[in-house]
Amino acid sequence: MKPGQIRDLLQYYTPKSANLKKIAAFLKKHRRILLTTHAGCDPDGIGAQIGLWYLLKKMNKDVVIVNNDRVPEYLEFALPQDPEFRIHVYNDYKDNDQIEALKPLVDKRAILIVDSSEPKRSGEVASLFPVDTAAWLSMDHHIAPEDPHFVSDTSYSATCEFVWDLYQSLREPISESAALALYSGLVADTGNFRYPKTSLRTHMAAGDLLQYPLPTDEIYRHIFESHETDRLKFLARILRKAFIDKKLGIAVAMIKKSDLKGLELGKSPTEGIANFMLAVKGIHIAAVMTETHSGQLKASLRSRGDYNVQEIAKQFGGGGHVNASGLKVEQRFAKVSRQLLRSIRKYAQKNKL
Repeated sequence: MKPGQIRDLLQYYTPKSANLKKIAAFLKKHRRILLTTHAGCDPDGIGAQIGLWYLLKKMNKDVVIVNNDRVPEYLEFALPQDPEFRIHVYNDYKDNDQIEALKPLVDKRAILIVDSSEPKRSGEVASLFPVDTAAWLSMDHHIAPEDPHFVSDTSYSATCEFVWDLYQSLREPISESAALALYSGLVADTGNFRYPKTSLRTHMAAGDLLQYPLPTDEIYRHIFESHETDRLKFLARILRKAFIDKKLGIAVAMIKKSDLKGLELGKSPTEGIANFMLAVKGIHIAAVMTETHSGQLKASLRSRGDYNVQEIAKQFGGGGHVNASGLKVEQRFAKVSRQLLRSIRKYAQKNKL
């Protein structure tokens, strides 16, 4: 298909989500807007922010992005080269004086939280805006609380697809920089268009974004195949002590801080390990539990078919999708990892197919 042909087809496409009007009304109402996403930002969250930044600039809005963490190294390729574009990173502001200097940037802005089902998942950034008094919305594609602040549509495969549809509803063209970011988010959150929520609309969005000569192979490699050489040694360390229950179809890796010593693994050492274990025949639920620098626990849960790992994540204050969820618990790793493993086993026993 030649560039422009997908545009000709999309003239017959009408966005269906009722939530698009609510998001559009929020953006049109407020002049000064803050974009943020969940801590431990990922391709979908970053891609959605970039897409929205360009859209809001077209709408002549004063927009800033403030995230808890720096963009992971493997995602830096998707960042715009636009000299006006910047992501302010809370964790770069080391002391109280610097954090105080950050507050005026956030003050008196309407807040749009993207790809996050809870304000607290924005990490320390959440301390900068008063959710009790500020105008704010959460734009997401996960299951969200019944609350007018949460504008979520689970029919979307990714928040980037949601943002793409917002462009369609507003009849705004997408720039090449925004297209690169949005396409990268689609690739990541659909598992390169393999996961169950990949729909006709998902492929329409991807086709539209590919009106530009995006480096699709390079994007895939950045997201899924950009690990350091020491990754092989790391996998050997953690997989030999992984908990595996063939009867229940469970594989769980528990990663202590000591497992990372002496290895060069980049900024996202555990990325993709749960999916790697889930790729084994007979495994229906895979989990990676990681001890944080402060000795607490964060975990990624993945599953196949009707196994709903979101139910498990919710027990520990986390969330996400039916087949892909995450959580972070501010308790000691040793204690919570045992509790989480018990919950995974209990769920697998109860729901064994």
